[in-house]
Amino acid sequence: MKKNTILLFFFTLIIASVKVTATSCKNIQKQSDSVRYYLSKANFFLKERNEDSIAKYTKVVFKIVNTKNNYLEIINFSAKVGHFYEGFGYFEKSIDIYQKALSIAESYNDYVSISKVLVDASQAYRIFHDYQKAINYGKRANKILEKDTTQNLRAKADALGIIAAAFQEKGQPDSAVVYQKKILSFLPRLDSTDIKTTIVNIGYAYLELGELEKSRFYGERALALYRPIKSAYALAAIFTNLGMYGNRANKYKYAHRMLDSAMFYTEKSNYIETLFWIYDERAAIYKKQKKYTKAIENLELSIKIKDSVFKTQRAKTAQEMEAKYKTSKKQKEITRQKEQGKLTLFQVVFHNN
Repeated sequence: MKKNTILLFFFTLIIASVKVTATSCKNIQKQSDSVRYYLSKANFFLKERNEDSIAKYTKVVFKIVNTKNNYLEIINFSAKVGHFYEGFGYFEKSIDIYQKALSIAESYNDYVSISKVLVDASQAYRIFHDYQKAINYGKRANKILEKDTTQNLRAKADALGIIAAAFQEKGQPDSAVVYQKKILSFLPRLDSTDIKTTIVNIGYAYLELGELEKSRFYGERALALYRPIKSAYALAAIFTNLGMYGNRANKYKYAHRMLDSAMFYTEKSNYIETLFWIYDERAAIYKKQKKYTKAIENLELSIKIKDSVFKTQRAKTAQEMEAKYKTSKKQKEITRQKEQGKLTLFQVVFHNN
């Protein structure tokens, strides 16, 4: 009788275990479906460019506990939201999104995803004209990919590319070319379509180095690579670069034609920063042509955009966002080590200070 009782108890435990496992699976499935539902809603409003709804559903997505089944979807979505905010000049919001995505990628030790988010954050800082921070984030992305044994050349090219872009805009085109040539060394293992951005940036680097025909060559090659995929943002940047080439080569008719195309694609992409470059370049061309009224009009428009986008408060907010992320990360590490019994009371106090 006692033996039967033990067997019955053991059998009951097995049933309970199966029920718990089944319940856990249902919860995980329910959670995953919930994330996908809110991601779907958020993506819809992203296409509609509905700012209030994007903010609402993005907040919900990040509140839901993510699982290994859907964290990549959240990270990819974060990149799109961050890019959306950058387009409107809301850099503090884009940086906040990237810091949240970075925490998720780090929690799964996904080196490729971590590097991707770091590159996205580097891009935001570059646009925000904090070039040194952009370089630092790009180098972090490049360094972390050394741990990736899959030899993901595309990810490495992205990391090297953002470093080069930041050096370029910092006024160090020679350093930019060094990193761009590292990317070119990946050919033919990578197809030229995989490093389209590098082709664009090399053209700009040669423009800054005064090697104008090389600049035009790479600019027109970039145009051929981007036209088939109809990327409004990329085409706006390429046409702007070619307009700059036309200005420096004293080919003003060509320059105006390129900048008109740049304006067309900028309006399609709603990327406000490119407007600054277009108006600034037009002002320079009109000044050289002694069309001073038009030069002043374009200069005033470029200043207006710059003032509206790059305010001191935004820099302060962006720094606060990064500090908040670092503090949160440190606290998580302290908690983890405390649970493992690796920190003494003195070490905990030391870390908190």
